[in-house]
Amino acid sequence: MWVPGRRVLCTGDLFIWASPNCGNPQKVQRYPKEWAVALRTMAELDAAVLLPGHGLPIVGADRVQEALTTTAALLESCTTTRCAS
Repeated sequence: MWVPGRRVLCTGDLFIWASPNCGNPQKVQRYPKEWAVALRTMAELDAAVLLPGHGLPIVGADRVQEALTTTAALLESCTTTRCAS
């Protein structure tokens, strides 16, 4: 959910304060490419506050950008042949 007048972004489970589990042998693959695209799309909103589905709020536009884009980069790195197999 995006509240533009307050620059507040509620991400639900698309952002967590941990390394995202985009799949393993015991779980269904969780679409890391699409997940990364969603995080980068959210980063373009220039939110000042991020309210994740789990964990504490992230306050400050720079901190929100860093959280979203570094998580997207991690997910993108998991889509390489080396990580995806």
